[in-house]
Amino acid sequence: MDFGEVIARGTPQEIQTNPKVIEAYLGKGQPMLLEVEDLNVYYGAIHALQGISFSVDQGEIVTLIGANGAGKSTTLRTSPVCSARAGGRAVPR
Repeated sequence: MDFGEVIARGTPQEIQTNPKVIEAYLGKGQPMLLEVEDLNVYYGAIHALQGISFSVDQGEIVTLIGANGAGKSTTLRTSPVCSARAGGRAVPR
């Protein structure tokens, strides 16, 4: 089902290889909106973020999950326009 509409019927193998099912799960190959590679952030001598990499494609919903102090807010604050990065790339697409 995709938005309440049945998009495929058949055996599990037929469903797995159905192009409409693949598109519903993986998208249409939407362009990447943001790519972060090997992001490192320091607060003084403290290495707060160490080698974080991820990408966000158009249409994706991305969530950062972690304990208090794990670096979620620091990751979000360290956008392509922020100067707090010590190394790595954050590339808006």
